[in-house]
Amino acid sequence: MQNPLLFIILLIVKCNAEFQFKCWAESCTKPNSLMQNVKVNFYPNPPVEGQKITGELDGTIMEKVTSGRVFVKAFFKNFPPLKETYDFCYLLSYLDKMQCPLPAGDVHFNYSTFLKTSSILPGNYSGTATITNQMNDEVVCLKGGCEITG
Repeated sequence: MQNPLLFIILLIVKCNAEFQFKCWAESCTKPNSLMQNVKVNFYPNPPVEGQKITGELDGTIMEKVTSGRVFVKAFFKNFPPLKETYDFCYLLSYLDKMQCPLPAGDVHFNYSTFLKTSSILPGNYSGTATITNQMNDEVVCLKGGCEITG
């Protein structure tokens, strides 16, 4: 085995089914962003291991979005931050079965997944996601995190 420490950590995590979650999510959208009246939520809160967790985003898009990017920065304990950039239209079609262009007006996004603690390490998780449009203008910014103990 190449990394016995990793194996031990994963074994401990897999055997410990008594995780507790304290999670939060909110908008960090600037006042002049292209999405207004932003509401972000997930349920159930706190999440329950082995059950589905759903995240929702509601708001009003002021201008049509034909393309864009999603900038994600995630933090876990003292590890270097994970920084990734994704194509907005690809994620939109994959996550919510919607397509670009996204017309101006009220929008509702949701995404659900099952929570499996066998792949989660206890600790503090946090991050931000910023969506920009084809002109690199901010559409919306979201931030959130979870404290996972077990």
